[in-house]
Parts: sequence; structure tokens; C-alpha cells
Amino acid sequence: MRYIYPCLATGTPSGPSPADNATGVSVNADLAWGDVSHATSYDVYFGTASNPPPYDTTTSSDYILPPLNYGTHYYWRVVAKNDCGSTTSPVWDFTTQCLTPGVPSGPSPADNATGVSVNADLDWGDASNATSYDVYFGTSSSPPPYDTTTSSNYSLPTLNYGTHYYWRVVAKNACGQGTSGPVWDFTTQCLTPGMPSGPSPADNAIGVLVNADLDWANASNATSYDVYFGTLLIPPYDGSTTSSSYTLPTLNYGTHYYWRVVAKNACGQGTSGPVWDFTTECLLPAAPTLSSPSNGSYTGDPTPEFTWSSVSGAVSYRIQVDNDSGFSSTAIDTTTSGTGYTPGSPLPPDTYYWRVRASNSCGDGPWSSEWNLIVLGRKAFLPVVLRNYAP
Repeated sequence: MRYIYPCLATGTPSGPSPADNATGVSVNADLAWGDVSHATSYDVYFGTASNPPPYDTTTSSDYILPPLNYGTHYYWRVVAKNDCGSTTSPVWDFTTQCLTPGVPSGPSPADNATGVSVNADLDWGDASNATSYDVYFGTSSSPPPYDTTTSSNYSLPTLNYGTHYYWRVVAKNACGQGTSGPVWDFTTQCLTPGMPSGPSPADNAIGVLVNADLDWANASNATSYDVYFGTLLIPPYDGSTTSSSYTLPTLNYGTHYYWRVVAKNACGQGTSGPVWDFTTECLLPAAPTLSSPSNGSYTGDPTPEFTWSSVSGAVSYRIQVDNDSGFSSTAIDTTTSGTGYTPGSPLPPDTYYWRVRASNSCGDGPWSSEWNLIVLGRKAFLPVVLRNYAP
């Protein structure tokens, strides 16, 4: 006769170690529980979720964990099993110990370093118990927050030449942050800017448009440029720009200009470019339009005012007044910058012809049309006027 043994249910796991709700548990702790009656194996559930997931299976009433994280809340339970079934423990929990992170040290670039490459990165020695680092960086002696990293080095973007930078690092872990490292500083290398070249307008160019701007090739290591410009052989300072071009106002026709550019960066200025020059296009002014006295009119004023329209591009006007329509023996031949002229001496009674032309640095424009004016003696003026306007 075959004997059948009874199936005995397992007991419930109990007596957890670490104790339930324990705090300050070593990160090298292992799990243990009392032997459970009739159990042949145990399923271990473990993690940081309050309903921990399956983790491993063991035949022993203890379980060796890998090193845990500092200041972390863990949850676990054990399921005792045999061929007849299983029994689960309650969910237990514990929190690992908190160790304050150490103080970052060993900076690279070294504190107070000079001539540091603009492609430098930040490095420091691993701080004890740290899992991450807050990096503070900038040009202020109290650098602002910049970024966070989990390693003991940090890649920076390309820095500026000749610039003083400040930085510090704060080590952290799940328990919080440690003591900040000191503020370190360094200064990047100084590279003298190159000499500007490749001028546009080209050196000695002629016929340049009056709305031209200045351009040149980028100078190595330059971050800005001082522009010197004018009509003097040694041109005066005109302005600055951060690009390799400079906008000018509308220039004068037929004018010789001189200019040079000095490249700069935070380290100072480089060697000045040579003095370049160009001459603007020549555009003769048009003929003025005469305004008054009207053509063929009479006047009793021996010093009448002659007026005409202004002409674009003109810098002066030449007026001729003569009692000969061929202007062979001009009574008036003078130049003025305005658009009017009054004789300084009275004109004797006679018929006078007059004309005007505009000039600029390119030369003289064409004469205006020719008008005439009859200057009467004051006694003769009234009868003439009355005769002209009699009904």
C-alpha cells in the first residue's frame, strides 16, 4: 500500500531585518527574515515603489543586496513557498543612511590661472558621497547657477578671449547638498587681433557711389572694430561696429575720402589697418530754374533781389548780370552758396540780362535759361507802370 504524506502549508515570513520603518540603514545592508516553517524557497520583492516588484528567488532566509543609494526609501516583502502553495509577508520598508557629500576640490583650470584656452572645460575631484553636482559659472565674482551634472567635469562652450571667469561646485546626493566648494577663478588667453584687410571700396577706387558703405575681411580674433573716416589724410574716429561692415551716411559727389579700421577684442586693440582712400562719383549739378524777378519785368528798385531754385548736389551758384545779352562785360559776376543774390551797389537804369549755374566739386553745371529785367529810374518807374496797366 502506498502512503501519501499530508501537504503542510508554509508559515508567514516575519522578523524583517532591516526592521520595518527603520531609518539610517547602512547602504551595505542585506535582507533577512526568520526561517519559515515548511518553506522550501522564497520570492523576494524589492524596490523604491510602495508595491515593490519581483526581485529574485532564494532558498535561504536572507538575501545579499548590492550597495544601496544614500537617503533612499526602500520597500520589500517575501513570499514563502513549497510544493503545496505560498504565503506572503506584509510590505516592509526602511530608509538608508544620509551622508553629507564632501567639498569639491582640485579645480581645473587651477584657481587664479591665466592664459587659459578658450576651449577649456571644468574639472574637479570626485566629492565623497556625491551623486551629482551643481555648477555655478560666469563673469561675476559671485557666479550664478549654470547647470547640473552627474560627473566631476563639465564641458563649456567656447569662451571669450581675455575674460575673467568665476566658478564653484556644490556636491549633492539624495540627502541634500553638501558644503559648497570655494569660488575659483581663471582668465582666458589673450590673442592680439589680426590686421584688417580686403577693403571695399577698394583702395584708390574712383567713381564710388555716394551711398556706398565700408566693408573689410574679418580680422582673426577680433570681436569689434573702430572705424576712422573722413576727408583728411589722417582720418578721425567715426564709430565702432561688431561686424566687418560699417554704414555711412550719403557721401558728397566728387569727394576724396580716407579711412582705416582697427580690430579689437577684450585684450585690447590690434595693429591698425593701413589708410585706404577712394573718390566718389562725379555728378554735375543740373541747371537752376530762375524765379524772380520774372522774365521781361520792370522794376524801379536799383538793387533787386535775384532768386532761383536749389539744385540737388550743388554746393555753390554763380550769377551773372549784364546789360549785354552776350555777357561780354558783366555788371555782376559772383558766387554764392544760397539761392538768392542782391546787388551791393545800385544798377543804373537799363535792360539787364541774368543767368545762374550751379557748381560742386565735380565742376560747373550748365547755365540756366537767360532772363531779362528792365531797371527804371525812380521818376520814370511810375509812368511806365501806369502805362502798362492803363485800361
